[in-house]
Amino acid sequence: MVLLSAVACREKPIDQGALITARTIGLDDLQRGRLAEAEQEFRTVIALAPRDPLGYANLGLTYLRAGRYAEAESQLDRARRLDAKSPDIALIIAKLYSLTGRPADARRVLSTIPPDARVLYALAELEREHGDGAYADRLRPVLERVPANLAVRLKLADALLRRSPRWTGSKGRS
Repeated sequence: MVLLSAVACREKPIDQGALITARTIGLDDLQRGRLAEAEQEFRTVIALAPRDPLGYANLGLTYLRAGRYAEAESQLDRARRLDAKSPDIALIIAKLYSLTGRPADARRVLSTIPPDARVLYALAELEREHGDGAYADRLRPVLERVPANLAVRLKLADALLRRSPRWTGSKGRS
């Protein structure tokens, strides 16, 4: 009797082929801006693998791009509950919070996960509103992680130059 109930409680196996196909098509649709089609594919991903956080995250990202912020937040919260340490999920949530005027919440989410270069860069971008000094201070650790990143190097140089009194004010540039 116990063996029978244990077998009945098992989840049915995931059709990996259908899952990969739905995820791939959904990401392609999302990239091409076909949001309704992407939404349907990611709903299929969730139906096939309800414990996969990326299905919810991708659906949330689809809603985010469509401007459907409440629905995006709901799906992203589900994804975060399934994988609280995912930088990908945290970055999408932080973007949602930034777009909805909640930069403190964005910082909080990003500070709870192990920092990688993308997370450090997102934190730096959140500091832009506090001036070039704070922005430059946040860009330095990004550059330490990825010293060959020319875009970050240029942004840091720009922030430092704008912060310098020689380059600001009525004296002009030399």
